[in-house]
Amino acid sequence: MAPANCCPRWTFRLLPYPWQQPFRASEHGFILLLVPLLATLTLALVDGALAATPTSPLSPLPTTSQPSLPPSEAPLPPSEPSWPPSEPSWPPSSGGAAITIRGKLLYRTTWPNGTWLLSSVNGTSTSYTLPYQPIEARSGNEIPPGQYVNLTCFLPNDITTMCSNITNARIYLAAAPMIATNVTLRVLVMVVSINKTPGRRCSAVKGANVTQIKDAFLGPGGYADFFENCSYGRMVFDRQMLTVEPIVIPCIETNLQCTPEIISNAAMKYLPQEISTGEYSHLLYVFPDDKEFGNKCNPSPGLGEVPGPNSWYWSSHSTTGPQPSW
Repeated sequence: MAPANCCPRWTFRLLPYPWQQPFRASEHGFILLLVPLLATLTLALVDGALAATPTSPLSPLPTTSQPSLPPSEAPLPPSEPSWPPSEPSWPPSSGGAAITIRGKLLYRTTWPNGTWLLSSVNGTSTSYTLPYQPIEARSGNEIPPGQYVNLTCFLPNDITTMCSNITNARIYLAAAPMIATNVTLRVLVMVVSINKTPGRRCSAVKGANVTQIKDAFLGPGGYADFFENCSYGRMVFDRQMLTVEPIVIPCIETNLQCTPEIISNAAMKYLPQEISTGEYSHLLYVFPDDKEFGNKCNPSPGLGEVPGPNSWYWSSHSTTGPQPSW
């Protein structure tokens, strides 16, 4: 039983991610494939029988001559169907390029069905969004998050990083075991605000109160107390290491398009140089307390990666109990 001060209103859970069922060929599929073969064989036998039938002794009826048509108007003879029929192309053409990418498979807790993505693609900081959970090409099993995967991504155009289809997914490096006990969390919280860009039609959005955010973690009954109490001391915050840093992003960075990745990349771009993200185990991004901005950039009040160091929150929920992803 959890300690008495493990308040039930602090519910930290992950949205279930959708499990894709691999395609299984039916046991009757082979029989169905024989149907066109049997039909063709039957037609061939009938044609052969008709050809071998002797002509009637009766004299043929006179035929009336038909005026000959010019070659351009003459009907074309029916073309014989090709056999065997050509197989449909798979995967279907996406109108763009097919590229081979590799990286770490992550699951993001977006509402309502979650999102799969491949991060650190080909050794870079780029992430590619996948249309569904990858299926291992050799075993036919769903690949769980955390594995390092190589796959073919079909892009609808040359500027997007959202795969319209994926094939040939293979695990090239197994994930390290997840450590769930005796964990010390070193957390960097970036409180994002938006500054107006001169000459651009976008407005400033004020960020959350940095002091209130820090108190939500380190104050009495805050996140640090919650984790320590409910884990019986096996998962604790490094209180000295916890850093809450305000980040000001020009509105031009999010004016045309706004996604969690764009917020993360912009925050890293304007993070003070004396702060090294490599010293932290988890990175938290707190969105401005603006509903329109939040709906545009992140419809979910709380968003996390499994497994992954990144989490995103609306500031209006940050002091009332968001759902961290660790």
